[in-house]
Amino acid sequence: MSGTLLLTALLIQTALSAQDDLFIIENRFMRYGVTAEGQNAVLTGLPEEQNVLASPGSACASIKKGGEYYPASQVVKNGTDWHISFGASGAEAVLRPLAEEYFFTMEVISLCGEGVDTLTFVDIPVLEDSPLAACTLALNLKTNVPELPGPMSTLTATAYKRFGFQGAKAAVFSVPRERLRETMQKVVLCSDDIPRSAWGGPWALDVPANYGSYLIDIDGKLTEETADAWIQLAQNMGVGQIDFHMGKTLRFGDLVPDLRAYPCGLDSVKAVVEKMHAAGILAGLHTYAFYIAKDSGWVSPKPDPRLAVARTFTLAKAVDAAADIIPLVEAPDGLSPVTGFQVRNSDTVRLGDELITFSGVCTEPTFALTGCRRGAWGTTAASHETNTQIDHLKECFGLFLPDGESELFVEVAARTAEVFNYCGFDMVYLDALDGSDILAGGEYAWYYAAKFVVELNKRLMRPALFEMSTFMHHLWFARSRMGAWDVPARAPQRFIDIHAAANTESARMFMPSNLGWWGVFGWSPVQPERSFPEDIDYLCTRSIGHNSSLSFLVGFTPEDWTRSSYIRRLGAKIKQYEERRLSGRVPEEVRATMRIPGDAFELIEDSDGQQSLRQVERFRHIIDDGHSSVWTINNPFSAQMPRIRIEALMSASDYDAPEAESIGAFTEQCGFSEVSSQSGVMAAFSLTPDLGKNGLLCASFIVENTSAEDELAWVQVSKTLSPPGDLSRSALGLWVHGDGQGSVLNIQLKNPPHKNNAFSDHYITVDFTGWRYCLLVEPESDRISHYGWPYSQRQSPGTEGIPPFHEIMGNYHFWVDYSDITELNILLNNLPVGKSVNLALSSVRALPLKATELRNPRITIAGKTLLFPVTLRSGQYLELNAAADCVLYDERGEEVASVTPAGAVPELVPGENPVHVFWDTSPADTPPPRARITVFTAGDTLALE
Repeated sequence: MSGTLLLTALLIQTALSAQDDLFIIENRFMRYGVTAEGQNAVLTGLPEEQNVLASPGSACASIKKGGEYYPASQVVKNGTDWHISFGASGAEAVLRPLAEEYFFTMEVISLCGEGVDTLTFVDIPVLEDSPLAACTLALNLKTNVPELPGPMSTLTATAYKRFGFQGAKAAVFSVPRERLRETMQKVVLCSDDIPRSAWGGPWALDVPANYGSYLIDIDGKLTEETADAWIQLAQNMGVGQIDFHMGKTLRFGDLVPDLRAYPCGLDSVKAVVEKMHAAGILAGLHTYAFYIAKDSGWVSPKPDPRLAVARTFTLAKAVDAAADIIPLVEAPDGLSPVTGFQVRNSDTVRLGDELITFSGVCTEPTFALTGCRRGAWGTTAASHETNTQIDHLKECFGLFLPDGESELFVEVAARTAEVFNYCGFDMVYLDALDGSDILAGGEYAWYYAAKFVVELNKRLMRPALFEMSTFMHHLWFARSRMGAWDVPARAPQRFIDIHAAANTESARMFMPSNLGWWGVFGWSPVQPERSFPEDIDYLCTRSIGHNSSLSFLVGFTPEDWTRSSYIRRLGAKIKQYEERRLSGRVPEEVRATMRIPGDAFELIEDSDGQQSLRQVERFRHIIDDGHSSVWTINNPFSAQMPRIRIEALMSASDYDAPEAESIGAFTEQCGFSEVSSQSGVMAAFSLTPDLGKNGLLCASFIVENTSAEDELAWVQVSKTLSPPGDLSRSALGLWVHGDGQGSVLNIQLKNPPHKNNAFSDHYITVDFTGWRYCLLVEPESDRISHYGWPYSQRQSPGTEGIPPFHEIMGNYHFWVDYSDITELNILLNNLPVGKSVNLALSSVRALPLKATELRNPRITIAGKTLLFPVTLRSGQYLELNAAADCVLYDERGEEVASVTPAGAVPELVPGENPVHVFWDTSPADTPPPRARITVFTAGDTLALE
């Protein structure tokens, strides 16, 4: 017996010895008991008497009153009911436990006492290393269980004054792990007050459709005319579902079809769905949950009075229909016209039957909304009398929403069910459900998200394949699969590993997982990162390894397929992987190999059509100095001719060019914040005119890391850019004076909060001494998560834990609006413990991007040089796959020409290999070219049969 189990057993024995009377609930699999003092005394599995309780003596229940918590202090049994008192609070709850064969239920019969806000009526901490699985499931909407269904660390159920205490109810069970899903099914069947779906919750694993991959028509191009092309696209990619993304062809909220796409309204939609079904393809209805478009019938010509309101004001004096200033009685403190896709704020007010948008706020007497546009969103401008109520509407994702307690909230759910039923949809994706906190705050987001799903689900005429953009306890009951995340804009392979690791949570909830949404991007000078075939290989091998379905948001439409041979190549690759995954013919030992973070593989096929899996290693290197670079590749495999890719990147104007613009100028009034740093790191940041480069003022960092781990040791200074900088076609340039110790300098550009605080990092490894010019174009990718920053945890392979979702999105997904840069951050990391780092840098300048050419690039390995007699423009790339297979591609990945290399084909030996890449140069090369070199090596193959 472990020390923890022994101590717990002794504590239980003490509790049992000290109490003559325990209140016991017992069934076939468990025994639960509390003391007369309201303390947890025993939770054991039967018949072996296996202990599950983690903290004997903890309170079995508690209340929150006036901001303070009161634990249970006394339990008195009256018949089958437990009367529980809570110390000095003066409150008493009556609970009714009821034992079933597999579980017991606990129901709130009443709560007496003034001022009680919450009642936690189940509160049982359980051992994490127990051989049994303990779980609590809410049995109605009055009950909040904070943990997701599955084995839990604390069995908790809470009721709220807002929704009423009486009738709150939960099921509690502790069973052998192999009987957990069976028990959850029995619990779900016993309640009619939670969502129930034969395709969701504890039955999700049994439905083949839940493992299918799907395309998303994000641009509303799926119509009666294009339906055949979309069906053909899905078949070409081995995909069995197509998701109709609402907002363009069908309006958010009331789901009214656009007659240009669907001339006969819902009948046209139904015809498309029926055509898909005839081809064996499922149809998905992708909504924004309860959100309402600003052109819907609930908004114009007259706004529905049941739209959600953030706050109300009073009209200070009468206005006519032309007034562009709306005077207020109350001070509009905190009111702002700033909106954004995920910002919980609106620039719209309702005044009578008119909607008005405003662009300014006067917070000094006389209070007013200014810059008003009258008769907004299809309403009619009108005159209004003094003292008329003004409602500031709630908004998120660019949409309005109903009051969560109104019938309009239910009407939106009912309309969604009506369209699902009539048109014959199979899938419902409730996007924007992560915005449920806007209805009544984060504390109650769970309730309104669940309420919408309950109202929708109970009106469906057949089971739906449910996905949602958030996950809370109640949503599990209807949910069919989990894991769809927004597509990454950078570092796709590392993002896939983090996503796959997060998706392992689905297994403990008996839920299939999805590794979408995915996108294929063409070349862009800065963002997003261009997609290559190895990214599809990485995605699809993880999909097989975890048996996760895929979903595709960007890059795959019928137009893309017709236009681009590159898209067709990638789509055919996806189909190969999907057919292999769905066949189930991949040995588990191979699938386990596919799950190892950082290890890359590719599916290959011999001349007989026999498929196998081959491990590959990718080495990427950027050449910034304009003509050549030498670096080392450590080949982990046998001697071989490598595959090589050479990309021509964008360059930029010179640092001293007239068009260059300082965005982080070091002046006597420096404008940078005080230095902040990781605990254990001491730093000073100051002007250093004596180190000035080219006569310019520079700044220096003097940093000492006394105790922090190197890759977690950070230092930061910040500068607010006012007005915001427009760097939409710019690179960054600066001079750095290094000390050669390998610290990492990070020049970060950042957007304002209403644009997600999106940022782009640009790393410089200071492994040099003296002055060096650094040109920064593309945001960091390969090392994006190797370091711990004040805004982000380290997420490199081998580190434990999944970062918070907002950090993942910040690092990988959020696109930076380079036309609205409001903050420049200068950071240092990778600071050696016990050493002092001293470096200086010039002002950061924004430099216009410039296209360049690479002429006759060469690569030398082990004394053998291979010449590629070709000129690459920025955006083009060259791939060498074999001695007779060398192709130049354009910016879209389309083949331009075959290239015949000259010279000796290089060979990589096992271990370290110096690599030298260079090209023809001339004094006229202004600005100097830049390139990214990718070298691939391949290992042994793994049999798939």
